[in-house]
Amino acid sequence: MNNAVTGRTVASDAILKCCASLIISVLLASSTIAAELRKIDIHHRSGRYIMNVDSYIEAPVAAVYQVLTDYDQFELIAEGIKEARILNNISPEVYIVYTKVAVCFSFMCVEKEKIERVELRSNVEIFATVIPERSDFKYGVTRWMVTSEGEGTRLRLKVEIEPSFWIPPLIGPRIMKAVMRREGIYSADSVEQLANDIIQK
Repeated sequence: MNNAVTGRTVASDAILKCCASLIISVLLASSTIAAELRKIDIHHRSGRYIMNVDSYIEAPVAAVYQVLTDYDQFELIAEGIKEARILNNISPEVYIVYTKVAVCFSFMCVEKEKIERVELRSNVEIFATVIPERSDFKYGVTRWMVTSEGEGTRLRLKVEIEPSFWIPPLIGPRIMKAVMRREGIYSADSVEQLANDIIQK
């Protein structure tokens, strides 16, 4: 009887140690792909939503820039992007880009389309402006800035957007700000992971 109890105890200890090791491994793996978020702030003013994100990415500038300009995989950068593609190459530095985005509130999700003119500026800045007459947004500007810092990259993102579709009053702006905050954090982490995937290839 005592041998049986001892056997079960040893087995239980082994299982617990195994589970603990697995949990620690998962946590360590997760921490390696999390960008350092230095600042994120979001404002709602006169119908427009403005977000500023400042983060540090543990990957070189060239890899980060490659991720931000790879529109075939752009939906991997943000959860809300469902589809992205280049419609037209005006020049090697200027594109017309289509994206389909999901905007979700607590009780509904809607898919909206956005067409932007994207300018690549000196491999350090990506500047996109919404074309309102072809989009579900009255106004929109997105600016990515990448600069070398130590062995990694400082990544700054500024988004200013004004939807042309209905947003529920009272709770709508609060939910919209929460969604943008989540997307800003998710984007920084995703860019770091994708950039490191490029390095490892």
